[in-house]
Amino acid sequence: MKKPDVIIISSLSLFPILNAYLWSKLLKTKLIFEVRDIWPLTLIELGNVSKYNPLVLILGALEKLGYKKADYVVSLLPKAKEHMLSKGLDPEKFIYIPNGINLEEQQHLHTLSPHIVSQLPQDKFIVGYAGTLGIANALEYLLEAASLLKEIPAIHFVIVGNGSEKTALINVAQTKQLYNVTFIEAIVKTDIPSMLQYFDLCYIGWHHYPLYRFGISANKLYDYMYAQKPIVHSVEAGNDPVAEAACGISVAPEDPSAIADAITVLYAMGEHERRLLGTKARAYVLEHHSYEVLTRQYTQLF
Repeated sequence: MKKPDVIIISSLSLFPILNAYLWSKLLKTKLIFEVRDIWPLTLIELGNVSKYNPLVLILGALEKLGYKKADYVVSLLPKAKEHMLSKGLDPEKFIYIPNGINLEEQQHLHTLSPHIVSQLPQDKFIVGYAGTLGIANALEYLLEAASLLKEIPAIHFVIVGNGSEKTALINVAQTKQLYNVTFIEAIVKTDIPSMLQYFDLCYIGWHHYPLYRFGISANKLYDYMYAQKPIVHSVEAGNDPVAEAACGISVAPEDPSAIADAITVLYAMGEHERRLLGTKARAYVLEHHSYEVLTRQYTQLF
């Protein structure tokens, strides 16, 4: 077997970290520990699991092992360093490299099927969301904002995707008679850039979770930015790419009134002003989140 230049272990699960460490010692190669989610803290803070739970204790030991034995610890979350230092990480090992986008995929727009296009409202200002419809996506607050904006017939909401919360969200929309909301089935990822071209602005929201103090890094946000769309971002976190890029309006999480107000402000803007926001969004994502940029950062660790 050819000796690898580096072994990279990602924290989708912490259990492989021990094997990765042993292989790195056997092959005398560098070990990079990539932290996508902070385990076991996520279980404690989001799952309300006791810090004395046996699984939490085991994961905590593996977490510390990863911080101690890795040559570098790469975090997708910019503010995770303080937590990691409290678990024994050498500060010189910490590297922040966020999620990003594949420009080649983004640049090839596909023609959407007539069936999908026929579901999109005509001659409306479309507030769009494309992605998973799960608990973490806080879409119930977008529906409440849609309810507040029912009296502005020109504004229409389009939610594209599937997920565990889809049925509940559709039920809410039907109960509240939200005729200004359209749900569309999930489309393949390569069609997302084409779908985004039909949106006038994009929405992404989060719950008010203390865990987000370490930061966020959502792929769909970078898709929105590359599509040159102004963004309404409902968030309280350790970072805010929308505010950093000045490409939209950021409001508090779980606040339908603030979301509705932000949508109204962007709707009232001239098209030229919205285009300027979109230009800033793409410039930001090209500078900070293209795979080319992130690959250069990663390969410097080898």
